[in-house]
Amino acid sequence: MEGRNKMEEFKGIPLIEIPKNIPSYNFLEGDFGKEVLNEYNFAVKSEYKDNSNLKVLNFKDGIVKNSNSYAIFLMNKILSKQGLRTVSPADVQKVIDNDDNFLRGAYVDLGVVLRNEDGANGYLAKQLAKQSKDRKYKFSNSNPLVFKPSDLELIADSDSPSGLGFSIKDSANLFNALELSSKNEGKKFKNTNKNGVPIFDKNGNRTNYTTDNGLSRFVLDGGSFLDSRSDYLAGSSDFGRVVVMNDALGEKK
Repeated sequence: MEGRNKMEEFKGIPLIEIPKNIPSYNFLEGDFGKEVLNEYNFAVKSEYKDNSNLKVLNFKDGIVKNSNSYAIFLMNKILSKQGLRTVSPADVQKVIDNDDNFLRGAYVDLGVVLRNEDGANGYLAKQLAKQSKDRKYKFSNSNPLVFKPSDLELIADSDSPSGLGFSIKDSANLFNALELSSKNEGKKFKNTNKNGVPIFDKNGNRTNYTTDNGLSRFVLDGGSFLDSRSDYLAGSSDFGRVVVMNDALGEKK
């Protein structure tokens, strides 16, 4: 970070057993987590007018707790300066496969889902809809469009009810997910596909929660369910966690 001391090193948990340069993940914790949170809070104050929707993260018991949809996009920006990122929907399946207890009891924000312009979070839905159409992306209730944490830049927007807005990055790699349409509400699954959305299986032990409404939050919840139905982007509790990946794994471009 320019003008600030060198940060502590991120210490991740290897996903595979090879000696060097391996993909790894961990919660935002310890001295590294504390320093990243300080940088995050500095950005909230200096770049986002101390917006209350972003002032949700706290350091307690040696770990950064809480999360919401706005915070995860800003945190991804902060981490990218260190060659790191927050987990994508595809990443969390790999984490679960490596250790199915690691995320148990926590929720993790994975981005937002756009279905239409006229429902929940209408201002932001229209903002993202226009940008998506300009980039030739399509979306509908039957064909939702998913924005990962690395796809959007969080901006200060005085016209927005929340004081915040989104800008699609040039590097964004959006994808449509038929699986997140409202007709698939309550369906069971065990695993996810390469994008991190459910492969339906009536014998699965995980549940897919969906909606048909506007712009919604995309969350992995404490039971490893996938929830893309909440319209409360600013909601946060101390069960929320920021999960960090190094870029040895990388996201598919």
